[in-house]
Amino acid sequence: MSSVRCADCAEPLPLKRRLLGRKRCDTCETAHAAEQEAERQRLHREHEAAVAEYREVVGQLAPGVDLHRLARRVDAAREATPLQAEEVERLEAEALSELIELVKTDGVVSSAEDAFVAEAVKKLGLRWLPEQARGYQIAALESGFVMRDPSPAIVIKRGEVAHLHIAAERLELKVEHELRWQSAGGEVPVGQEGLRAVLEGGRGKLVETSRSMQAVDRGSLSVTSQRVVFAGTAEAQEFALGQLLGVRVFSNGLGLQIANRNEVPTFRTRPGDSQLAAATALTAAQRLVGTLPQPPAIPVPTAELGELPSLLKRSGFSEETTGPESQ
Repeated sequence: MSSVRCADCAEPLPLKRRLLGRKRCDTCETAHAAEQEAERQRLHREHEAAVAEYREVVGQLAPGVDLHRLARRVDAAREATPLQAEEVERLEAEALSELIELVKTDGVVSSAEDAFVAEAVKKLGLRWLPEQARGYQIAALESGFVMRDPSPAIVIKRGEVAHLHIAAERLELKVEHELRWQSAGGEVPVGQEGLRAVLEGGRGKLVETSRSMQAVDRGSLSVTSQRVVFAGTAEAQEFALGQLLGVRVFSNGLGLQIANRNEVPTFRTRPGDSQLAAATALTAAQRLVGTLPQPPAIPVPTAELGELPSLLKRSGFSEETTGPESQ
């Protein structure tokens, strides 16, 4: 019977290696592991380089750049990069987040900046992440912008504009009570043997044991230019924005402070939705009563796009155009 040999060097394989099911001798196994590690390191370096190159392209997104030229660069980079689509989307989302931070630097989103962000998302084919979109919408609301809801969850009245609707549960305060007895009995002697009889007596008293907010209905909470409406499966409630005094905001809910109401209507929402709904309601209420300042009319200064990124240079991309460029 021929001896089992190493798969690499063809030397006889020691018995211990054969019993362990190994295909290589100790020396070749060590060399093979080193080769595999070197290959992993090479692939890692290539991946990091590809990430850096793509980030260089989308990182040119900034207020005031030529979006027409940048869109052509991004389209070409998507074709040239070896990165998977999920990673490309992640890098593009990072670039959009950086743009938003630049827009919010002075604490105010101007009408020109808002229009630039919308145009950048459209021309570059970017996708909003849910938390990213909420954060920007809240910043825009605080600057005086009010969004439009393209698919309202309720019937909109004439002259009314739908701004937002979110999933919500209506909560009510539930108070638990317990009946507790207070004894008023005693003992009396019976006969001559020293026996005593116990007389029981007393009265009951309801004592509060706990309080908790519990969901009593589920549906949608809508904000329009005139009212806040909860449309549930059991009942519907609406609150005029002209009577809104404030909003209590929680991490997963909100409470409406309405004039001349003893209780605060409270609703549970998805995390993050409560802040957006509260900002929308307060901005819409200010606009209704005429106290909302107009968004600042500050133009976005023109910015240089920068030289052609290395990824596009290597792929042979050319910026020669046959028509006029427009932002």
